[in-house]
Amino acid sequence: MRRGLLLLVGVIVLALAPALACAQISGLPSLGGFFGSGSGCAPAVGPGAAAAVYLGWMPGQENAVGASLDAQNAGAFNVRSINFKYQTSGLWLGGALPIQITDKLSFLGTGWYLFPSDGKADLRETVAANNWGNDWTKKDIWWFVDGAAVYGDANFAAIAGFRYDKFSTNVSSADINFNAGQQADLISQAFIPLIGVQGGYKSSVSALNVRAVGFPTMLGNAKANFTIDNTNRFEATGTYNGGHFLEFLAEYSRQMFANGDAGVFLRWNTTRVTSYVNGTTTIAPTTDDYLLSFNRNTWTFGGKVGLSF
Repeated sequence: MRRGLLLLVGVIVLALAPALACAQISGLPSLGGFFGSGSGCAPAVGPGAAAAVYLGWMPGQENAVGASLDAQNAGAFNVRSINFKYQTSGLWLGGALPIQITDKLSFLGTGWYLFPSDGKADLRETVAANNWGNDWTKKDIWWFVDGAAVYGDANFAAIAGFRYDKFSTNVSSADINFNAGQQADLISQAFIPLIGVQGGYKSSVSALNVRAVGFPTMLGNAKANFTIDNTNRFEATGTYNGGHFLEFLAEYSRQMFANGDAGVFLRWNTTRVTSYVNGTTTIAPTTDDYLLSFNRNTWTFGGKVGLSF
């Protein structure tokens, strides 16, 4: 988290640099931002906004996703803890649509969907003091949509909005210590406030844009299910009571035809949430409190194509 905050400070300084330079130094070349297309050092967020399509690869990283479920007392049916650790990777398809409202105010809507690659997950469960470490086959589902108000000029703008993030993982078919029907699910629905800044530089043929958004807590709910065997299933659900989110996006593009551009982008984000959940089992319907911790750290790089309107 400390590194993430330092990164956010650095991004803010980078985003502020063009605006500060324009305010203090005369004779600079024409600048523009993500929404700007005109000339002048600090034009308003005006016409020339570009709808964009993104295609990016998220490489697998060791323990990029981690989750733990720890009993606060004896544990329902002696289920003391369940721990996930695994990589997540795949191809992201995204789109962005800016809508101009006034010279200073605009709305930006985006949506992203992950086409995941196959992979393995390590799941360790402690049931009645017995510990198994299994190599499981996993399937991920991850998508998000957000909308944000952007206020400012093309060199510097403030961002405020909201994101809905749906993430789930199913693991099954363990290579060792496998019981018939054994599988596990981790499901997260997050409602993430987005507060941040955006800075940009644009010449007549190219543009560089930097954006940082985040929030020091999370809203949403989580579910953790574990099918112990065909006759017994452990289920735990609850709402988030803490966490944080931080995302950094940088993109560079060049004009390729009359009303469009093409370029590259890099995105990094980190998520952490905690939740107290109630866990129970079907074979012995006793309930216990668990602490669920969920961590996700990923980065994506790829290309984009934009069309001005």
